[in-house]
Formats: sequence, structure tokens, C-alpha cells
Amino acid sequence: MLKINDLKIFADDRQILSVPELHLPSRTSGLLTGGNRSGRSLLLRAIHGEYRSIDGEILVKDESIRSRKVKRKTILIQPEIHLLEKKSVRDNLCIPLPKLTPRQNERVEQLSQIVGIDGLLDTPVGRLSYSEKIMFEMIRAVVQLPFAILIDDLDVFFDKEQYGKVMQMLRVAVDGGTAILATAKSKLDEFDRYFQIEQRILREESA
Repeated sequence: MLKINDLKIFADDRQILSVPELHLPSRTSGLLTGGNRSGRSLLLRAIHGEYRSIDGEILVKDESIRSRKVKRKTILIQPEIHLLEKKSVRDNLCIPLPKLTPRQNERVEQLSQIVGIDGLLDTPVGRLSYSEKIMFEMIRAVVQLPFAILIDDLDVFFDKEQYGKVMQMLRVAVDGGTAILATAKSKLDEFDRYFQIEQRILREESA
């Protein structure tokens, strides 16, 4: 569950984004659209606890993002790859966890099959394409079933066919209780709720 109330985001000593209210329950996916330099990436970083030039309230599972525990509750996926190139995909999937449980191993196999890359689990990450690396970052996030998965610039990662498979994979996280908040420059299909930044204010679009 994600709750934001009366949030203001600043950059270079000026306010660039106002979020009067954003509530995203567990088991819900939301898409935030906005142009370049609209503040959408900074908002995700703020929710994750990485960006501190803010004023207002952000709660993840009813706990303030100022708590040290919040990073354990959110996973942020950005265009930059965060995988060890010389390690296998399977080894990279284990990095945030002491050891994959049998249930998590089953989920890795399930998610890899959904996106059609189950034959690459023992391949060194450096041999994969950019979109395959991002897919495995998403698999690693979904396996952990955090309270929220934050995905920046979702529209730049995949072609139309890959996008459908990725959304099917993310639905596994939603069904497991995770809230998904992604950003994009333009509207994408298959999300439960939509938000838009216009004139530096974030508002939810009516159904």
C-alpha cells in the first residue's frame, strides 16, 4: 500500500512537482505519465527513499519513507542495469536474498517461462540483450514480493510483444499482494489506475 499526501518535490531550490494525493492499495497497478523533466522519476526515487528534497508525507504500508526499513519494502527498477555482468542470471537473482527458497525457485521458473527466457538462467548476464537484463531485474523484484515495485520509464524497455509478457509477469506480483507504480511518457494498457502530471501537478485520471 502506498499513500502520498500534500507532497512537494524540489530541485535546484524550486518546486517542480506537487502531489496533493496518491493512494495505491496493495494488489493494484498504477501508471504515471508525464513529459521529460516533469518530476516523475524523482517521485519514484522519493518513494524509494533515495531522494530527500521533498516536503510532505509518503507512507509505504503505513510507514514513513524516512524509516530505514522502507528500502526493504520497495524495489526501484530504473533504465540503468544493476546486475553483475560476469555472474549467471541465476546467481544475480540470488543477490538480494540469502538463498532462494523452493517456492521462490518455482516462481523464478514460472516467471522466466512467462516471458520466454527460461533457457537463459545459467547464462552470464553480459551475454544478454538490454531488454533481457531488464526482464531479469523485474523477475528478481517479483520473486521478493515487496510491498511496492517502482518501475521508471517502462515504455522504453520493450517492444509490443515483450510488453504483453512483462505485464503478465507483473500481474503475478499484484496477485501476490504487491502494489506496482510505473512511469511512462505516454499511456500504456493493462494498468488498474492512471495518474498524469500536468502543469507540475499530479492528478488521478477519472475512470
